[in-house]
Amino acid sequence: MFDALMTTAADSVRQLQELQRAQARLLAGTKEDSAKVAEPGHPLMVPLVHAQRYQELIGDAASRQLSTWQALWFAAFKPDFNGGLQVEGLQMLGAVFQRLATQQTQFLQGLQDIASEASRVGKANTMSKLMEQEYDVSARLGALLVGQASALLELMESVQIGCGYILAQKAGADGRP
Repeated sequence: MFDALMTTAADSVRQLQELQRAQARLLAGTKEDSAKVAEPGHPLMVPLVHAQRYQELIGDAASRQLSTWQALWFAAFKPDFNGGLQVEGLQMLGAVFQRLATQQTQFLQGLQDIASEASRVGKANTMSKLMEQEYDVSARLGALLVGQASALLELMESVQIGCGYILAQKAGADGRP
């Protein structure tokens, strides 16, 4: 029964690897097709170039995520009896929660600072000063939101890369390519 289970697991891993190769070919074809738009001939084409870059980055992240999932599936069928993979996963999870807590604290502090500044906006003496203060509050809120979104995306990328690195080390230690 164990041999049948291991054969099924090996077949599943083989199928996942074939799927990954097919998806990699698909992503590579998409990148080749989108490379034709790389230089805008007209200023109105600039957003299209930006959208192309987002598409490339999302494709890279999806490919990285797929590779990580495949490695995790393979690791699930090859139990780590000494618990090293699980310990490293829990350590990474703890670091992620710590970083999220720090980001949340910084975000809430930034919101409090903006709210404090916004409460002083109405004290302007002239229309131009009022407009300037309103714009400053809006700009600070925009900068805070962009910073938060960037920090969360950096965390996501770090987790993907970190998981991939841990799994690649584990695969290398097990003698797999």
